[in-house]
Amino acid sequence: MKLPVVLPALFTLLLTSTVLAETRLQPSTEGHLIQGQAPVSTQISAMAFYSPAFTFNKKLDASVCKFAEDRMSPAGHDRTLVIKALRQQDGRYAVNVPTAGQRGACPYVLTSVYLDLNDSKVSQNLSLSTEKEIQQTRDALSDVAELDPVTPFEKIGTIYCEFESEFEIGLCQVAEGLPEMSYMISDTATSYTLDVKDESQRPPREF
Repeated sequence: MKLPVVLPALFTLLLTSTVLAETRLQPSTEGHLIQGQAPVSTQISAMAFYSPAFTFNKKLDASVCKFAEDRMSPAGHDRTLVIKALRQQDGRYAVNVPTAGQRGACPYVLTSVYLDLNDSKVSQNLSLSTEKEIQQTRDALSDVAELDPVTPFEKIGTIYCEFESEFEIGLCQVAEGLPEMSYMISDTATSYTLDVKDESQRPPREF
């Protein structure tokens, strides 16, 4: 019995993968500044997601956003940046998230951010969506459901985490309780403050 000949096809695939160089996203200098105080042991980072600007503005030229390598990418034409916080010894931190970028001749815009807080017992992720991303979702679901308002990110102010939890995993809460599924951030560069404190410093809730 003869085995199927797959080597030429495999060679062609490998050759194609090698030839298609990645057109990298060049982030803009303008961006959101997320800063505050946090325990020195807490690792803070952000994963920022970007889409071509024509996704939100159909008047833009989509033809400049066609890249051969995107046909083989699971993410398509969307791109991601991982940004680590700048830390200081006194506990201050700062995360700079570009609000736009350029990939070849194709302009890109920020759509959402995952802000990660990690410590020995705490692993908390805050989902932040831009105004345009939220509006696009509303428009897409307008015939199906009416979405609740999304809380602006600046209203959190402080998040309290169980760094010394008696359990294996410590929870994080905001003043109103558990964090919401998503918070809204501006489409334009904005400064936000988020302090990370121990749960013992959380003021009693008012009912």
